[in-house]
Order: sequence, then structure tokens, then C-alpha cells
Amino acid sequence: MGVTQVALRSPNRLLREALATSLATRPDLAVIGATERLSDLLWLCRLRPADVVLIDLGSEFAEADLEGVHALRATSRTLAIVLTYTRLSPDAVTAAGRAGATRLVPHSRGIQAVIEAVVQGPAPPRDGPPALLTDRDLQVLALMSAGYSVKEMARLMGVSTSTIENHKRRMFAKLSAHSQAHVVARAARMGLLWSAPRGTAPPRLSRARVVLVIGAPGELRDTVVLTLLRHAIPVMMLGRGTLTAEDELMRFRELITTVLISGPDSDWRAVRHLGTRTVTVIAGTEQPTIAEELIRGADAVVPAGDVPEQLAFVVALASQGYATTDAAREMIRSMAARFPSVRASLTAREIDILRSIASGHSVRQTAAALGITSKTVENTQARLFRKLSVRNRAEALAVAYSLGLITHD
Repeated sequence: MGVTQVALRSPNRLLREALATSLATRPDLAVIGATERLSDLLWLCRLRPADVVLIDLGSEFAEADLEGVHALRATSRTLAIVLTYTRLSPDAVTAAGRAGATRLVPHSRGIQAVIEAVVQGPAPPRDGPPALLTDRDLQVLALMSAGYSVKEMARLMGVSTSTIENHKRRMFAKLSAHSQAHVVARAARMGLLWSAPRGTAPPRLSRARVVLVIGAPGELRDTVVLTLLRHAIPVMMLGRGTLTAEDELMRFRELITTVLISGPDSDWRAVRHLGTRTVTVIAGTEQPTIAEELIRGADAVVPAGDVPEQLAFVVALASQGYATTDAAREMIRSMAARFPSVRASLTAREIDILRSIASGHSVRQTAAALGITSKTVENTQARLFRKLSVRNRAEALAVAYSLGLITHD
């Protein structure tokens, strides 16, 4: 039996992420996207066909919800449409059924009941049009959101730069976007950036976490980065000896888990300076080498050959406080306490710039909208990039959405 493709929508971010995470833990389900708005859900289902659509109605069944169910049903007669809600009138229940809803599950029955309704399917062989966004498109999208250049993406994926450019042009057209940052903004709204890959269900990092990769450029670092991105884990990179960048990261270090590529030049100085939980990747499996990394301060060690299969699981466990040693470590403070400090580090003007980038505006359009000069926009944007430890607008958006600094409104 194949993996059931699930798309979901909830206006409540906490419930949306709880549903997406719960569904993604099942090997027979794959969440292709999680949206806040119904219009984005409809768009998502055109880009990536689903077997089951889960719609959280909240406390009432609006006319727009009814129209959305009608529109989804029109795309496929076999699509399962599951509605979850706080309370509905008898008339609303009847209207939902007539519109094409397959099952209705009240919130009072809990998340497990919702999952059971999704699992019931149906999940028939798809006979409709193929996905407009291919798996390769999504891989390019993930690398774009991590701040990779066209040349870097081509090297990582083993294709030509013209192939990457073609993928980007097609995504611009498919997402009705006019810039790389605009593509990332639209993808974030549809939940495409962090959706779980088909057939995988590793322990999940919090959506407010990122993984900092430290190591020399090369095949092993490329494998590490691609593995993390395939498991929907946001990635940053730091070269050796870049203390200025490290100092900028200090304010965000409680949101970071570090993966250190071990070797003769491995930068433990940077790791200790940041003080994050750390997973090291080593070239072999020799016990003395593993012991040495643990003594240096690693929370876990992954041999290079196990990176594709094991790294995402180990990183997720390390980020939740698990370790391979009994060494006493300061417990990670709750994520709820971290959001205010991160948000407070950005000025109101920097938040305005972020929102403008998310709207797909150019520097000139942002300046006109905010009543400031283009030079002021560029200077503010540069400070914003330093605070977020990113290199471009697309990467800034990806990090900002994952940290909850801006929403999908």
C-alpha cells in the first residue's frame, strides 16, 4: 500500500503544527503542506495532489468554508475531505455533507480521532493530473530557502546551473511569484518548506529550531546539509574562524543545535563559544575516535556512512535534550520563553522590512511603501540579515517564518 498524501488547513498555528507533526509520525501518511488560509490550501492541492484533505473549521462554519469544500470536491470525486470543528449546528453539518465532506470530527474527540479519520482514507491510486511541483522542485525550493546560490545548488544536486535556473523559472510561474524571496514567501504560506518527506518520520525538531552546520566545504558537508533539508530541518552554515558571525549567532544560540564535521581542523572552539547542543559527524567508526568526540563535549556522534539514514533522528533527539553521555548539561529552556527574546532583538522597522519582503516587494517598492529611501531599506535589511545570520532575502524569510517572527496573515 502506498503512502497517503495529506494536506491540511487550520487558522490556529498551534493546532496546525500539532496536527501536522502528529500525522507525520505515521509511516503510512505524508503531510504535503499545512496552511493557515483556505485559499492557500486550494492552491497547494493544485500544486501537489492530495489523497486526504483535513480542514479545521474552528468554532463556526463560514460560507467561505462551504465554498472551499465545494471547490475541493470538484477537483476529485475520490478525495477524502475531513472536517474538524469545535461545534456545528445541524444545518451546518447537513451543508458540509452536501458540499462533499467525507467525515466530520469534533475537537472534543481529540487529535487521535482526527488521525483515525485521516487514516481511513480513501487513498486510491491517483488518476488525476501529476503534481505541478515535482520532488526536484521541492528540493530546489529547500536549498533556496537555506540561502544557497544557483552555483552551489547545481554542485550539490549534480546538475548544471542552467537546469537549476529552469527549475527556478518554472517555480516562479507555478507560484505566480516574481522573485526568489517571493517564491519562498508563498511556499511558506502553503507549508511546503517544512513538510515531512514521503515515507519518513524522524523525531521532529521544534519548528523554531535550526541546525548550524560547521565544517570545511566538501562532499561530507554537502551530504549533511542535503540530509537535513530532506527531513525538513532548517539549516545554517558557518565556516571556520568567522568569529563575527559566531558573535551574531550568540543571541540565537538557544534555538540552535550544531552539527560539527569532525576532522583535523574541526572547529571545537566555535562550538564551545556558542555553547549549543552538538552532534559530531566523523569519518570512521573507530571507538577511540567516538570517545574523543564525547570527551570534547559532543552530545552524540554519527559516522559519515550513517548520515543519510541516522543524522536527522540523532539531531532531533539531541535537540530535545537526549545525549549519549551522562555529562551534566544545562536543560534547554522552553521554546515559549525564547520567542519574546528573539522578537525583541528586531526593531519595528526591521519587522516592516521582513513583511515587505514576504509580500514580494523589491527594495524600491519597500522604500515607497514605508516612505523611506532605498538606501535606508538596504542598510536596515543588512542589519536584519546579520541578526538572522542569513545571506539573502529568501533565506531571511525562511528563518523568520520558522521562528514565528512573521506570520502568514
